[in-house]
Amino acid sequence: MANDRFLPRSLSARGDRLVFSNGIILLSILAIVLIVIFHGETHSLIPLYAVGVFLSFTIGQSGMLKKIWKEKEKRNTATLVTIMAGTIVTGLVTIITVVAKFTQGAWLVAVAIPLLVWMFYRIHDHYEKLGEQLKLDEKEWACRKKILKPKVIIPISGVSKLVAQSVQYARSISNDITAVSVIFHEEEEQKLRAKWEKFYPDIPLKVIYSPYRTILYPLLDYINEAEKQANGSPITILMPQFIVKKWWHTLLHNQTAIILRFFFIMKKDIVIATLPYHLKE
Repeated sequence: MANDRFLPRSLSARGDRLVFSNGIILLSILAIVLIVIFHGETHSLIPLYAVGVFLSFTIGQSGMLKKIWKEKEKRNTATLVTIMAGTIVTGLVTIITVVAKFTQGAWLVAVAIPLLVWMFYRIHDHYEKLGEQLKLDEKEWACRKKILKPKVIIPISGVSKLVAQSVQYARSISNDITAVSVIFHEEEEQKLRAKWEKFYPDIPLKVIYSPYRTILYPLLDYINEAEKQANGSPITILMPQFIVKKWWHTLLHNQTAIILRFFFIMKKDIVIATLPYHLKE
């Protein structure tokens, strides 16, 4: 079903032992949930099994009946009668089981199956639309042959080796570079500008004052304004980020870069690039 795009594609991936590991894990979790809900009572689980099995038999035989009826050269009266009889019998058993065991758990299958079928078709519809949107059109490709250098925006909190590495990389991909810093106190601007102009006098620095000590929304407002002024040209946000040597050091630092990436990635014409700086100690 995952190969036919009626379930997430990850369920069709094979693990190291060449089995559908993700599917097995999912089925195991669902089985555990059922066991917990019904307290492990086999008698309570039988209606679920019975309805599912006989419904599958009914659908399978009706499919066979339809296929054989379309193939005139292979059509056989005895075969048609046999399959039709089997379809009717299993269909009646399904209906009787649902009615007789409805209050004993069969209602769960009666409700779950239509919901699952609806979910499968929604997933399939998503993959179909995804394929159409990602399909490369020759006319569109011809319009995109012109390569435009991006405008690079570097969010900074100060002047450091981390920023120096980002600026060096930004120079290699664009001539339009702007550094942006959000400050909480107005007196910080003079110190930051003095240090910035000492090292990078050719790169403009945009300082945004945030009296409410928030970084996200002032940056988002600035990016939105830059996006409007770009008129369709690409914008690259270069996120400097240092990588600590020991995992527990991560707990000692805020994760502002991760939060910013989460919000910026939703922008249509903006590229989010992370430039890591690995600490030695």
